[in-house]
Parts: sequence; structure tokens; C-alpha cells
Amino acid sequence: MRLFPTIRATVGILLLVPFLSGCGLVFVKGPPVGWQEIEDADELEISAITQPCTNSKTMVWLDGVGAVLMISNAIYAADAASELGGEAYRANAVGNGVGAVLTVVGAVVGIQKVNECREFNAHLLELRKGRARPCAGRLRGCFRG
Repeated sequence: MRLFPTIRATVGILLLVPFLSGCGLVFVKGPPVGWQEIEDADELEISAITQPCTNSKTMVWLDGVGAVLMISNAIYAADAASELGGEAYRANAVGNGVGAVLTVVGAVVGIQKVNECREFNAHLLELRKGRARPCAGRLRGCFRG
């Protein structure tokens, strides 16, 4: 059966959507493990060069948008399943619900990695300026003057 080019393009794009979820898990890189204990600026700088981390929240936003779309589709499918019946609607609701949970987990993990990367870069900058503080690597209030 030959599909119209528009339908083929739409189906092709929709088939790619599941691969866009989990960006925070797959594409967002955190800083090197154990960077909080390192007080040598040169060693941290080498780590930053050899294992760069992600400062941008773009991939995390993609996860957020994907989660909202999946949640709304799961709600719609669950409503249609209760009104119309049918296993296809129930399966769609469950599949989108599970996908939404995974995508939210990806967004949360991704945002943690990005925030830790920003802390790592701030700590490196503080060491480079010669004003390292003893609370390096701890969240909230560590770099306030």
C-alpha cells in the first residue's frame, strides 16, 4: 500500500519522537566524579578539558516538553478508553504514561547534572582566582560572598 508523501513524512516524524525522550539521561554529561575533593586548579582544569560537562538546559527542556505531550496523550487515551472502550486506547494510555515517567526521570537527572556542572565550573573559577572556599561542591550558599 502506498502512502501519500505527507502521511509518510508525518509517520516518520512520529516514529522519531520516542528517541527524543531521555535526553537528560543520554546526552547531558555531568562533571568528573570526585571533583568536590580536588583543590588543585590545574588538575580540575585538565578534568574540565578532557571530560567536558553540559552547561545548557536545552536537552532537559526537550525532555520536559516531551513529558507534557506524553502526559496529555495518556490522559486523552485514558479518557477515550473509559468512554469508548477498546484495548488500543488502554495500551496507548499505559505506554504514554510509562514514557512520561521515563522522560520526567531523564529531565530530573539532566537538570541535576547541569546544575552540578555549573557548580564545578564556578568552583574551578574560584580556584583560578585563588579564593577557594572550604564548602566546595556543596549545594546552596557555597559560593556566596
